[in-house]
Amino acid sequence: MEKESRILLDNSIIILQSAIEQFRPQCPDEYKKAILTLYENTHDLLDQNFINQIQSDFPSRLAELVFSCAFRFALGLKPEHKSDAGPDLWLNSIGAWAEIVTATDGDPSNLNSLNPGEENEDKKLLRFTNAIAAKTAKFSKDIHENRVNPSDKLIICIYPWVTNWLPCYPANGLPDIVRAVYPAGDYQLLLNKSTEAIENHQYSFRDVIQKRKADGSIASIYTNTFLNVQNSHITGVLFSPNPGNFLNHSEIGSDFIFVHNALAENKVLPGELNVGEEYRAELSIQKYLNRI
Repeated sequence: MEKESRILLDNSIIILQSAIEQFRPQCPDEYKKAILTLYENTHDLLDQNFINQIQSDFPSRLAELVFSCAFRFALGLKPEHKSDAGPDLWLNSIGAWAEIVTATDGDPSNLNSLNPGEENEDKKLLRFTNAIAAKTAKFSKDIHENRVNPSDKLIICIYPWVTNWLPCYPANGLPDIVRAVYPAGDYQLLLNKSTEAIENHQYSFRDVIQKRKADGSIASIYTNTFLNVQNSHITGVLFSPNPGNFLNHSEIGSDFIFVHNALAENKVLPGELNVGEEYRAELSIQKYLNRI
């Protein structure tokens, strides 16, 4: 039985090598080897169709490898793949489900997709809001069909496969992933013209971004996901800010960003995920964001 399993693993690695050459032919050899090692260390946490799917959807499957490795090693969350039908992973250490999604440039034929060399803040945020909306709906369906319990913590994990995703921190200092779920706009300074002193500073309120429709009209997409009670079943969003940083498997995840849902019914405690940075909103008369 052990010999048969080894043969299956070796065959899968051969197919994976072919997929890497197809999608990342210019990738340095050390990165190619690192991807293969990721698979060897996490193959038991993946869907049965993983090897077939990676031949046509490499970015999404790489995301699963990266998060699975992070959960197992650096973050120590004891991941388990319970079923191909439900969410991707169960994190035993914190009692949470993790659903992994890749934010890509989008279909080139779509007016809202990012083109090579294009710097468009709204389009970039749309890639994240689209991914979050899709997985929020997926978790709702899982609850409705009894694949997860309403009392379970639910975490959306986002891996950016976006050509122009950098910088993670734009000029206003908040990561894009935070601004995709909370209505934080540009960073504003109030200056005294006489003394040139900074008297106040704040983020402007912006809860929508613009999306172009096929008929030429403009649609408003809300960026207040975590201030909407309809999304209270989501615990938070976990974001990988450095998608190419997977050479040292023991450190994958140490730079992740976790954004807490202020209205989450089932919360994780600050620091419970062991990631690099966390953001949360404190709701009172004024709404503001704190970096933990």
